[in-house]
Amino acid sequence: MSRPQTAQTCRTCRRVRPSSSFSTTAAAQTFSIGVEAARDRFTYHFENPSSFDTPQLVPHFFEQTYVADNLWLVASLRYTAGIPWQTSGAATIQRTLPATDYDTFFDPDGTIVVSGTSGDADIRSLRITQRGELGQAGRVAFVGGYTVRFDRANFGVGHKTVARDALVVEAFDVTTPERTSSLVQEFFFGATVGRAVGTGWRMTLGGEAAPTTTARLAIELPEKYPGQQFVFVATSLTGTAHVTFSRTPGHLPVEISIDTAHAWQYTSENSFTRDRLSARVTIGL
Repeated sequence: MSRPQTAQTCRTCRRVRPSSSFSTTAAAQTFSIGVEAARDRFTYHFENPSSFDTPQLVPHFFEQTYVADNLWLVASLRYTAGIPWQTSGAATIQRTLPATDYDTFFDPDGTIVVSGTSGDADIRSLRITQRGELGQAGRVAFVGGYTVRFDRANFGVGHKTVARDALVVEAFDVTTPERTSSLVQEFFFGATVGRAVGTGWRMTLGGEAAPTTTARLAIELPEKYPGQQFVFVATSLTGTAHVTFSRTPGHLPVEISIDTAHAWQYTSENSFTRDRLSARVTIGL
């Protein structure tokens, strides 16, 4: 976000049921590790009164966009405790990737001021998922669970611009530190269906929905606002689809998955949106 004086601102297993697609994979292994490559982009958008060059607060919104493409190390444990469960965790290396942070102000005289920065941020991420198989209907397995993801970004040198009615009037680099953290929580439910393909392989198709995805953005500006943290929260709808190819029991326990996910905003005032496409390979131990 911009650096003008504002009221609130930021810088710019075991085998349990062979017919289930969930537990059939568990039949081959209880613990697996692997890698995941992801193309990942997310945006936060919030509206709140603020000011740029007026004594009074004016309508205003800020928007932060992150490129979070990364390589993840993933681990998964499958087990049975009443029902089949899968607990998984994943973490990334730190990467320096593009990030933008812009404020838009609507002044009383009709002028639209856009002030903010574009540049790079050091970002790293962590994800934990708990998934359970709730029941079956024929070949369809119903699943539910919870995912929490944490992204931490440290902005580097940014190129700041100030534009009035789309005309750039200032442009310079800024080094003022800014740190942000994104915490996204999803309670999801969905279904999977699987079938044998080829020799020794099983294909599983599935999808989940998280209608109350909660996204929390926390912003720290240590030089401008020492010891303070600005927190903004948005609720979105997240949909995920995936296809998985796994080896059947008696073969090397390998699993290959392709996932795609999208988060849709409910309102334009406070929103979190995401587009993610990933490919993952795991091997059972």
